[in-house]
Amino acid sequence: RWQKALALAGPNDGYWESLKPRPLPSLIIHAPCPTGLVASGFFTRQNESKTVAQTMMQDAISPFPLAKHLDYQGEVIGARPFSLPDSQGKPLTINPPDRGRGIYLVFDLGSEQAGLLNLDIDAPAGTILDIAHGEHLDDLRVRAAIADRNFADRYICGKGRQQWLQPYRKLGCRYLQLHIPKLTRPIKIYHLTLRLVEYPFKHQGDFTSSDQTLNNIWQVSRRTLTLCAHEHYEDCPWREQGMYACDSRLQALYGYYAFGETQLPSACWDLLGSGMRDDGLLELVAPGKCAVNIPCFSLHWISAVWELYLHSGNYKQVAGQYDKICTILDTALERFTPAGVVANSQGSDHWHFYEWSKNLSGRIENTPCIKPQGHSLDAVYNLLLINALRAAVKLGQLQDDNRSVSYHKAQKRIANAFHKTFWDHKRQLYASFKQRNKLSCYDQFTQSLAINESVTPSALQTRQLRKQLACNTDLAPAEFPSKLFVYQALLSGTNQYAEHVLADIRKCYGSMLSTGATSLWEATAGAEAFSRAGSLCHAWSSVSNFVAGAHILGIRPLEPGFKSFTVSPPTGDLPRAKGVVPTPHGRITIEWENHRHEFRLKLRHPKALTPILKLPKKNIRLL
Repeated sequence: RWQKALALAGPNDGYWESLKPRPLPSLIIHAPCPTGLVASGFFTRQNESKTVAQTMMQDAISPFPLAKHLDYQGEVIGARPFSLPDSQGKPLTINPPDRGRGIYLVFDLGSEQAGLLNLDIDAPAGTILDIAHGEHLDDLRVRAAIADRNFADRYICGKGRQQWLQPYRKLGCRYLQLHIPKLTRPIKIYHLTLRLVEYPFKHQGDFTSSDQTLNNIWQVSRRTLTLCAHEHYEDCPWREQGMYACDSRLQALYGYYAFGETQLPSACWDLLGSGMRDDGLLELVAPGKCAVNIPCFSLHWISAVWELYLHSGNYKQVAGQYDKICTILDTALERFTPAGVVANSQGSDHWHFYEWSKNLSGRIENTPCIKPQGHSLDAVYNLLLINALRAAVKLGQLQDDNRSVSYHKAQKRIANAFHKTFWDHKRQLYASFKQRNKLSCYDQFTQSLAINESVTPSALQTRQLRKQLACNTDLAPAEFPSKLFVYQALLSGTNQYAEHVLADIRKCYGSMLSTGATSLWEATAGAEAFSRAGSLCHAWSSVSNFVAGAHILGIRPLEPGFKSFTVSPPTGDLPRAKGVVPTPHGRITIEWENHRHEFRLKLRHPKALTPILKLPKKNIRLL
């Protein structure tokens, strides 16, 4: 009953005439990944549901070592560990069960992976293979269906041995679950696995410290970044594979330190920038259109454009974005209020999401509907707008665009009005929202952005606010996408909270590794987050790659392309650290030791770059 394929465009049609050169290198497709059998048994199937995934979830599973039904290299194996594909090319033979039961098997890829479904099998024609993929086995099975999400495929065998690759859709998973509902004759599986697909990152950055936990987190963070980037940045390889501006900004920033990669963000910012809507916002995901839009993500994109230039020093990579930046900002600045700050946009499809903490998710409790904000004033939106305006001013000055002057005035106007609008004198904190002159909600994310954007009236208030950010347990804690901004606020200009930041990294991300995680999660609740659809591989959690390079090693660009750079490691409780920070001009290598009475530093950098040293106030020995 399958429909015939249709030719939608011919070789001389206009579509083909508009093709552009590929902006990125080709992806690397690896050999089939070894998989091990970790579970087996029988199942019974009452009926077919609407999707293969729903059908597999309704199958009644009976875990049981299959003994005589599984044969590997002439040996009855039960559930003995083994790996496919076999080095000698030997298959796993599956013999038919009795009483009309189906057989199920679960294969483990050994760690979180992203790639193309690949099988090599010898079976009778018409044999059905239902294949689900997932990141965990908490339910003793792969979660093939979650709400309307479908994580399963059906392959109908031809006759004999066949090798098949799904070239059009990547899977992100650790486990593959196979259901064979009707098996009347033996079949042989040479492999059922993924061919891993990777963007060709160069591992130019490096980090090692005296703390092995931090070292392990750094390695897993880099691996997570690799898993979440292919043709473009992806929020996660399993659930969505979507490119969102906020997620991508964080991935790019962390990747500058892990890989020195600027080609991928350049192509991605072009792709995001091509999705300009009539309301002056970028599409939520690119390429494509979405029924919902998150207005602040367009501001993140503006900041990401500047950060690319700051780390690459290549203006050609950002030169075409300025008019789009102006469209976004001009639309936002139309909503100036008498208070001097900017009100929320009021599009019916606008979801005022800032991060996943309770107050800032823009949702009512756990329901997926967009929260009606009314004409509230949102602190986080205004702080992100200040940051975007700051970026636009710098970019505009590079091409002598007069619009940068008005953006500088708008930035100052919002910054000057922010404290009066959102400051709660009783709590000595910034509220996240103000509506009808009532202040509400107090979050770590809001306080950290206020520190980073220097909106507090005095240095004393900044110090007091930083202390609240570190010590006030009544503040709603930041979730993983906002950890970057919290860490920046605590580490900026002071060594006082370095130990606090390192302890938080060990707690938040080290706890994941202690569970056996091979990639970093989307949220603290892990797989149970978001109605049991939480991703266990989400690159916005790879903040340790940035903290290690920018703060523990202390290397941050002051001028585009690291033409001048700061060397300012807030050592905290670490006695020593070393590493490499990639730049467009070559590698900066740094190694330091923090002794009781002496700070020793060894620094090597390309001659074209100028270091600005800001070191601990003790005896300093340069090596």
